[in-house]
Parts: sequence; C-alpha cells; structure tokens
Amino acid sequence: GYGEALKAKGDLDGAIAEYEECVTLSPTVENRLALADTYAKKRVAAKAQPLFLGVLKEDPNHRAAKLGLADLLMAMGDYPGAETYLRPKEGEEADTAALARLGIVHSRRGRPDLAVTELEAVVAKDPAQIEARAELGFLYLRGGDGTKARKVLSDALAVEPRNALTLLYLGHALYQQGNAKDAEKSFRGSAQVDPTFAEPHNALGQLLEATQRVDEAKKEYETALKLQPNHQDAQLALKRLGGAASAKAE
Repeated sequence: GYGEALKAKGDLDGAIAEYEECVTLSPTVENRLALADTYAKKRVAAKAQPLFLGVLKEDPNHRAAKLGLADLLMAMGDYPGAETYLRPKEGEEADTAALARLGIVHSRRGRPDLAVTELEAVVAKDPAQIEARAELGFLYLRGGDGTKARKVLSDALAVEPRNALTLLYLGHALYQQGNAKDAEKSFRGSAQVDPTFAEPHNALGQLLEATQRVDEAKKEYETALKLQPNHQDAQLALKRLGGAASAKAE
C-alpha cells in the first residue's frame, strides 16, 4: 500500500501518519504491526513496543511480532531482552530468522564461540539471512581472520549492496587492514543507508579521532549518542575528547 511506498522512499513520518490512520479505521493485527515496524525503524521505542506487546498478548506465538520486538530491543542495545523473544520454546521447531538474530545477540553479548556455530548453521541453511552473514564476517574479523572476513562481507554486499550492518563491518575489516580511506567510505555508506543506526557514527568517530580530525570525530560521537543515548563507547569518547579539548585550551 501507500504506507509501504512511503517507507521504501525513506519518508518514515509520512508512513507513520498513513499507518496511524489505517489503525484508527481498521485496527487489524496487520495494520498495527505495520505501524509498530515503522515506529521501530525510526527507533521510537516508546510507541513501537506497546504495539508489538499488544499483538503478543492476543497471540503469544505471533512470529512477526516476536521478531519485530526482538529487532527493536537489539537496536536499543537490550540484548538480554531480545533473547527472551528469540529462544525456541521446549519442543518447538527453531525458526531460521530467529536463530539468525540469536546468533547476533550471542555475538554482541561476547559469546563468539556460540555465535559462530549458530551463524554458520543459519547461513548454510539460508544464505538470504544477510545480517547473519554480516555478523559472521565480523566474528571472523574479531577472531583474527581478516581475509575470510572480507570475503564473507563482500559476498553479502554483492547480494544486498545497501545493507547498513554489512557496510559497517566491511569498514572495520578495511580499517584493520590499514585502508582508512575506504573504511571511512564504508562507514559513511552505512550511516547513509540507515540514518537511525548509531554504530557507524561511533566507528567513524574512532577513525577520525585516530587520524587527528578531532572536531569531526566529536560530531560523529554526538550523532551516535543522539541516536542511541545509552551508547557507552560514544559517551566515553566524548568525555575523553572534551577533556582533551579543554586541556588544550588552558
């Protein structure tokens, strides 16, 4: 419908207005989830969360609502919260999309061994899980295999060139291999593809800080914090740079 077209164009405010009207006229599960998803894309958790929870109250096993809520919690950095919606129940067939997200959650919570096994299984079963492939590439990178990481990330980008997570991780791989110029391009690409994603701004801040472009770095850290107020790395970096700036001024 019209809301989808607006969302595809990146007009999230227009899509929200359209879906709000749809929900008022016809509060079907489909319309409420479309509105919740759009709020989630804009990271308006206070409005998205109650909508997802409302659907889950009526149907505790609603797949799209569980995945949507898990995605929202992951975007907010609440990985333990996300995990509760992704774990398969006793005797329940594991859902590939849920397992992909569970692998990502384990990766972010510092359990790489668990995450690599889960993500490799998901990617082998369903190569269309681009975010799982991206996270797997990043885990290879963190494990010290930069070549394997770049291959996985480049393959994922060949399938979906405008994926913010893959672009972010490719930036890290390029930077680790000493290619700061292309890394910067990749981080900026990630931020452009998803303007609500804090992480590329934090990564860009680190790169700019390392290359002595301190004022630009500060702006990126500030943007990261605007998008995700609980972003600890960006908070610490700003504190550090604030200190450095005032020390210079004295």
